[in-house]
Amino acid sequence: MFDHVFLIDYQDCPPNEKLHSFLQKETSQDIIEFGIPDLPAQYQLKIEILTYKRFQQGIHETNLSASVRQHCIAYSDNAVHCIDYSFLADSMPIENYLMIIRHECIHILQHLATRIPPQLASWLYESVACARAGQKMPRPAKVPPWHGFVTDFSSIPERYALAYEFGTCLLKHVSLGELVKRCKDFVSFKDECEKIYNDTFSQ
Repeated sequence: MFDHVFLIDYQDCPPNEKLHSFLQKETSQDIIEFGIPDLPAQYQLKIEILTYKRFQQGIHETNLSASVRQHCIAYSDNAVHCIDYSFLADSMPIENYLMIIRHECIHILQHLATRIPPQLASWLYESVACARAGQKMPRPAKVPPWHGFVTDFSSIPERYALAYEFGTCLLKHVSLGELVKRCKDFVSFKDECEKIYNDTFSQ
């Protein structure tokens, strides 16, 4: 199922069967639950598997900060770009690697489904992706107020831990399909998210 959706481009890298199987199972389910079981014929979820050197060349052309680039192994724009696992095998379990790629795929699918520019709602994109990909992190000791979370998300040191915690609670309240529908009235949906955020971190 969905073989037509994934275009995995192994640039000078050997094929990774675990990656392909993982995408078939997990990302195919994400596509269904976002309510886009049939992607447009001209659209493919392109995933580039790169050598370390080629990845570094590409990431330096992005607007990601130097601190993010230093530890980044994958990023997405209109495609997902990631380092081949052979360069990471000594420092990262394959399960973590696959979660990160799924995380980046979710960003693309969420944008396709909601059409909300990621730069206008990075808090929502990261919350959905961290929770959906299962990237569990310890609950942060310091929690910013809602306004700081949505307006200054990229500068919060523990933003991904916050995103996972909030995203997990959010997706207990709304399915991915319902989230897409609510995003059509984004102002009202933000009000709903604020209540969920405050309830999440008041416990």
